[in-house]
Amino acid sequence: MPITLYETTTDASILVADRVHLFFEFADADTMRVIELWIMSNPTQQTLVADQDTGATIRFSLPEGATNLEFQDGVLGGRYLETADGFADTVAVQPGMGSYQVLFAFEIPFDRSMELNQPITIPANALVILVPQGSISVKGEGLTDAGARDVQGIQYQMYNGNALRAGETLSLSITGKPASGTGVSAGSKSSLLIGLGALGVVLIAAGVFLYTRNRNIAVEEDDEAEQEASEPLSESSETLMEAIMALDDLYKAGQLPEEAYHARRAELKNRLREILARGG
Repeated sequence: MPITLYETTTDASILVADRVHLFFEFADADTMRVIELWIMSNPTQQTLVADQDTGATIRFSLPEGATNLEFQDGVLGGRYLETADGFADTVAVQPGMGSYQVLFAFEIPFDRSMELNQPITIPANALVILVPQGSISVKGEGLTDAGARDVQGIQYQMYNGNALRAGETLSLSITGKPASGTGVSAGSKSSLLIGLGALGVVLIAAGVFLYTRNRNIAVEEDDEAEQEASEPLSESSETLMEAIMALDDLYKAGQLPEEAYHARRAELKNRLREILARGG
């Protein structure tokens, strides 16, 4: 069996974020929960490894006032390290497209409006924001309204943003108030849990992961993965390409059976070819 050996580096600037997904929801009437998913690629032939002095590979800055930081897989003091302005990961990142993903959430005090200013440490090619429709509104330079998405009977508003450069600050103005049926989880103490399978439809339809806050339904969510990943999509070349990328993400995360993945991907590619042939 051939074995590929890569040189190593501690320079995180070799990475690029393919997509950054943000989801905003109310934790309670006075607290906004911000959920972020970063999908990164290492386009070099070097493996990013931890710095010997700090133990960190990738650093993330958080907005001022961020509290209750949670992760999909790991905790501060374990895989993740607390830093002066955020946190750092410690895992190595091998060469490859989409070879690194991190999903985390934090909370910020909210009083009808707030300004989110988050320093960007890794350049990002695309920004996608999703919020409950009718309860939260987001404004920011370069943001465009991408329309509404129906997710399991709930309407969400989607925004697309420009590419972000390392060293820039992502600045967003958020306004709104809690509304029934928008995912408010007042008093919830449950930990961060991402049902990648059950929420696959969100990735495919809107390009972002959502959260579920009850570990007791994790098994049900995994069982629904194949069914939701096969739900119909809006027929446009842009949506279908995003669907294919989202499906790849789910498969890489081990949340879709191989047979279902290949069958669904082939179906989406065939539909994409038909639309492109019609000039759509």
